[in-house]
Amino acid sequence: MAMAMIRCADLALLALDLGKATFDNVFVSVSTIQDIVEDGASGLLQRVPLLPAPVPAVFGEWVTLSRRLRSDVKETVDRTYRRLRSLAEDDDGEAGAAPARPAHRPGTPHAA
Repeated sequence: MAMAMIRCADLALLALDLGKATFDNVFVSVSTIQDIVEDGASGLLQRVPLLPAPVPAVFGEWVTLSRRLRSDVKETVDRTYRRLRSLAEDDDGEAGAAPARPAHRPGTPHAA
């Protein structure tokens, strides 16, 4: 019975997909919790008359910045995932591809 050989690129794709799925699930959960907390705190600050007027405005700016930062992180992870996936999928041994460099062995000078 012959066993099919799995390529390193296929293993890399599996690991990459697992990492991306994990990130997506955690991102959605954390974003939901942050949205609930931010909306609740914002509503509370709107109703508390003891705080100076600039406090709710500053908090609102912070919430906007926080949401934009989350969006930027998600876009960066998605873009990086697509790039890494395309690199792993391009590893099919095409002619004209750059030759593999030999591994560096400790104690030997680097090849130029």
